Amino acid sequence: MSIAILIQAHKNPEQVARLCHALTHPDVDIYLNIDKKSDLNSFQNIVPYEVKYINQRTSVRWGDFSQVEATLQGVREILRSNHPYQYVLYISGQDYPILPISEILRQIDSRNGSEMIAWIELTPNHPLNRRYQYRHYHFANPLITHTINRFIRTLTPFPRHYPMEPVYKGSPWWCLSSACLHYLLDYCDQHPAFVRFNRTVHCADELFFQTILLHSLFRPHIINDNFRYIDWSAGLANPKILTVDDYEKIITSGKWFARKLDLQQDRVLFDRLDLFRQHNERGTDPDSNPA
Repeated sequence: MSIAILIQAHKNPEQVARLCHALTHPDVDIYLNIDKKSDLNSFQNIVPYEVKYINQRTSVRWGDFSQVEATLQGVREILRSNHPYQYVLYISGQDYPILPISEILRQIDSRNGSEMIAWIELTPNHPLNRRYQYRHYHFANPLITHTINRFIRTLTPFPRHYPMEPVYKGSPWWCLSSACLHYLLDYCDQHPAFVRFNRTVHCADELFFQTILLHSLFRPHIINDNFRYIDWSAGLANPKILTVDDYEKIITSGKWFARKLDLQQDRVLFDRLDLFRQHNERGTDPDSNPA
């Protein structure tokens, strides 16, 4: 089982370096897709030299189609390498592995032939339909963004329909086979109108991939899970930053990765998870040697 891990990152080079170290394995190639606004040298000076970098970088803004563009460009460069990867695992620089990478590989291999991406169907009256029903534009200034998009909604008497219905939503992080990703890129190339529509969708990265794939022949092979432990309990636009207080919930979740972590806020959680993975590989009890 040979896989590529695509990491989207824009900050905390030390944390990204630690993540890469935790994912190092003979059957894994790691690709870093660094936001164009970030200083590439700050990552190259600290991240292990074995890591590969996506050449065509994208300036990414939250909620903007640039997030989809960055993902697609990373996938294109990986597939153009012509390395026989069975899967591409897409994570962020603020994910961190709960299980050893060898165990994650074993679990991916046990699901060979499946696609792993989380999704829900948006019902006709779902409030998130507003993300695509009205054109949404992003600007550097959040106030300008909010003002213009609110004005656009007042001038739009009839909401738009998404190009494919029903519409599916989910996390932008996934694990997909190379065959599935070839299909996805071909679909984008052959349906430019679909891509154009999504350029004015708010948070298109949470609709784009799910909707294409759940309307494809890959649907019967999709496992509705991306194997991330994420805490949305605060009900905010972003998930909770996990701390060592969440450790027990994380290690008993059965997931592959925890999201989101921040090395500058809680280094102890990283240490505990590193120790947990080490003991997991050895089959010993991590509590016998607490961090």
